[in-house]
Amino acid sequence: MWHTDSKNCVSIIEKGSTNACLNEFALEIFKVCAKNAITLRVVWLSRDESTIADSLSKMIDFDDYGVKKEFFDYVDALFGPHDVDRFANEVNHLLPRYNSLAWTPSTEAVDAFSVSWKNDNNNPVNLIPKAINHLVACKGQGTLVAPYWPSSPFFPMIFGEDNSVREYVSEVLWFNCPHDIYVQGRNSQSIFGTNQFTSDVIVVRFICK
Repeated sequence: MWHTDSKNCVSIIEKGSTNACLNEFALEIFKVCAKNAITLRVVWLSRDESTIADSLSKMIDFDDYGVKKEFFDYVDALFGPHDVDRFANEVNHLLPRYNSLAWTPSTEAVDAFSVSWKNDNNNPVNLIPKAINHLVACKGQGTLVAPYWPSSPFFPMIFGEDNSVREYVSEVLWFNCPHDIYVQGRNSQSIFGTNQFTSDVIVVRFICK
């Protein structure tokens, strides 16, 4: 049974279409079903009955970017082994254990802030101010890869007025080669991982007690 919120989809699959391209798709579906002994029933479902699925299908993860595996391996060799990729998805996670924005079959938790970070070596990437606050509250340890943006709200959470680091920061590494660090995700509007991103990058090691 195939549920769809498109009445046209139901009609095309059941009867074909005057549009040659759509009719070819309908014919291919028929051939696959005939070859594999599949009885396909297409059912129209009102959008009022599928509001959750409809909203999830339109959700865009604007923070869908990450770091290159080679760079992660370098940082992991310095501060790891890391246990959980806190802000990832089924495509870009760099560790077997990861947390995602929405549910996927292999995610360990939806919403990284819904679980404790105390007993794991974490590597938060996005939502930086909230991630730092959560890491401090959990008294955990982790590694943050972040753009060097002095005007950002998270900057004072890492550096004090005299450029000294906060008490929960154990080490800061500085990189001026951003094109070797970030990789763009499925959000093509993100500047991370593109030539538009020219900022220096810092890797911050947190040990919160």
